[in-house]
Amino acid sequence: MNCEVYVLWCFKYTIESICELKSNSKIENTMINITGKMVTLGNLEIAQYDFEEQLTWDEAINACAALGDGWRLPTRQELNEIVAHKENIEGLTATYYWSSTKYFNYHAWLHPTHNGGRITYANKNLTFNVRAVRTCKESNY
Repeated sequence: MNCEVYVLWCFKYTIESICELKSNSKIENTMINITGKMVTLGNLEIAQYDFEEQLTWDEAINACAALGDGWRLPTRQELNEIVAHKENIEGLTATYYWSSTKYFNYHAWLHPTHNGGRITYANKNLTFNVRAVRTCKESNY
């Protein structure tokens, strides 16, 4: 079989080709288990579940992208909206979540979900929770 080689991170599994990705039921199940029944907030679709493990910022960026179909880590502003509407979003834990927004070279913004928590930043090598999002696709109807 002739396949292009890709290197993707998804739950710390390295996928060496797109053929392996399609045939690896663990990865496919992870993708389905993360996205689940999505919640829509404005023009944003939010995955139903967090990734099972806390991830570093780079792992979070790559794991969300590995879900395919436009999935990504939310921006700082998007994460702020998610937390503001957390009562409508299942399973947000009382902890910090990574945003895709960098703060200088070695840090990125985090957002707590607990009441009174302040947006802050942390070293990108630390591990925190991750919730994937994607921009809603426009309908032609």
